[in-house]
Amino acid sequence: MKNNIKYLGIDIGGAHFKIIGLDKKKSVCFSEYRKCYVWKGLKNLKKEIDYINSLNLSKDIYCGITMTAELCDNFKTKKIGAIAISKLCEKLKFNCSFYTKKKKKFSRFIEKDYEDFISMNWHSIGRYFSKNFNNVIIVDFGSTTTDFVCIKNSKIINQGFDDFTRLSKKEIFYSGIIRTPLFGLEHEITLKKKKYQIIPEFFSNTSDIYRIYDFLEKDFDIDDEADNGKKGIVQSMIRISRSFCIEYKKSKRNLILDLSKVLIDKQINNIKLNIYNLLKKNKLDKNTPLIFTGIGKKILEEKIKTKSGVNIGKLIKAQNKKLNNFALNNMPAYCIAQLISDLKK
Repeated sequence: MKNNIKYLGIDIGGAHFKIIGLDKKKSVCFSEYRKCYVWKGLKNLKKEIDYINSLNLSKDIYCGITMTAELCDNFKTKKIGAIAISKLCEKLKFNCSFYTKKKKKFSRFIEKDYEDFISMNWHSIGRYFSKNFNNVIIVDFGSTTTDFVCIKNSKIINQGFDDFTRLSKKEIFYSGIIRTPLFGLEHEITLKKKKYQIIPEFFSNTSDIYRIYDFLEKDFDIDDEADNGKKGIVQSMIRISRSFCIEYKKSKRNLILDLSKVLIDKQINNIKLNIYNLLKKNKLDKNTPLIFTGIGKKILEEKIKTKSGVNIGKLIKAQNKKLNNFALNNMPAYCIAQLISDLKK
């Protein structure tokens, strides 16, 4: 399938390296979701660049790239991070350019106007779907963050274009399905009229509470655990127990399940409430279509019951169901590939 790639979309996050390839008919023919901890050193990103080059893809491929890895704390500034990442990407063996929120969409040179390029993966989703929807809210529930993209009259109407502003405008939550510490969700929860404290120690994260309820797909459950342990159900319950200062025993299993459900419901309800607040703030109809994407798509569809939900799986052309699913779960990479294919007709 990789031999059929004509257009490539790459999303370089601080923790993951995501790739979507399209054939000449713009159908998904290739996908990868790879662990890449950029904060541990650029050598990890270099390995991913070397990996792509090892695939011996055609030099005639057109490749678009978006990034959020410039936020990693091994870079003194975001500008330094963006430039370092772009320099590494120059080692790719084919044509590549970087996504920008500017009208031209892509450019090979980011140093001068770097702020128009960094952390714009959410913007690429909005730009792509604004071609297909007049009004829509897109919720991309990822490993680390939840992005809310608002489109009205076929235009992106988000007010923030950097994370500081987006946080204040409630257009991004630093709350995801994999990497968020449990104390990042709540410090205290109530179950059956009893209060339980969640201590601020990195003993567990959201991957544990979603794993024990079978909401994580193995293809995307690739991150290191808080204790660097295994991903089994019992191991997850032990980690969750530590966050509540509970000594795990089999007799505590139902309690841990119930506490985890409370946390899941609180996280999803916060997303649900924010959707309604954004509809109101932006004067969008309550029946405005909703699109759920990201590796947390499954949980949103199950927990947020709405007649406005759009099944975009039918809109994505792919060579098989697995590739279709990868595109749904890695929407920025898919949208980048589609957007650069529009420019290279």
